[in-house]
Amino acid sequence: MRRVIPTQTDCNWVESYEMKSAQAEDEEAQILIGWLNNKKPELGEVRLLSPAMRSYFLCLCQFRVIKGVLYYEWLDDLGIRSLRLFVPKSLRR
Repeated sequence: MRRVIPTQTDCNWVESYEMKSAQAEDEEAQILIGWLNNKKPELGEVRLLSPAMRSYFLCLCQFRVIKGVLYYEWLDDLGIRSLRLFVPKSLRR
């Protein structure tokens, strides 16, 4: 995940439409967006998923879709909230 300025939901290293389309091709991002759209799975289904997806499921209330792009809301030790861009596997190093 990549940090973004809370008031700015566009990323400075890739256009939002490119991120939106990259996330549309990413299986994990699509599952998360589906969960956020009230398609939550049964607990038995979650157990069959990867460790990363099980972790995302436990933090589901911290994910947001803004302008069609998936973000994770981070709360630091000082209580400051920031958005983290969910980077698809195809764009990770």
